[in-house]
Amino acid sequence: MDGGRIIVWDFRDAFPWHLAIGPAMVAGSGLLFCVIYRGYFAWVTDVLGTAFAWFGRIFGYPMIVITLIGGLVGTYFGTIQFFNPRSTFANGEYTVTEGIAEVINPSPASPEQRLEIGGEIFEYSVNNGGPTFSGRFTDGGIVRTGMELRISHIDGEILRVERREQPPTDTPH
Repeated sequence: MDGGRIIVWDFRDAFPWHLAIGPAMVAGSGLLFCVIYRGYFAWVTDVLGTAFAWFGRIFGYPMIVITLIGGLVGTYFGTIQFFNPRSTFANGEYTVTEGIAEVINPSPASPEQRLEIGGEIFEYSVNNGGPTFSGRFTDGGIVRTGMELRISHIDGEILRVERREQPPTDTPH
């Protein structure tokens, strides 16, 4: 808390599920594929003969390698997406925008939302699975029009959201 503001969302608190699930999915699907593929080759060899089995191996094994490489490349770029903003934020190389929030919903059915603060527009997705802002605060609240917010961002990517702390309603003025 600083100056009557509380941090309601910080990207460093968002667990990077895509980094944990990506390698597990690649390894699990590769293992499952190999088990199924091996059983398939045994069946092909028994039923159709070894010529068909070799034909399948010539095309099948490269597909396994391509799948594993694709998964690893995706995981690598996901890691960069997560760690680059962390280091930039730690170095203080971000911009702060503050003001009254106005939520712009282009379509009620669309998960894509826009948030305008101080003349700047930030876009976020409600159905986001990555470590970026999804419109929900850590305490369970959501962004609403009229909130006084301070947003720390890099090139429009929201890194931290702070909200002005509201005094209790029973406090005399």
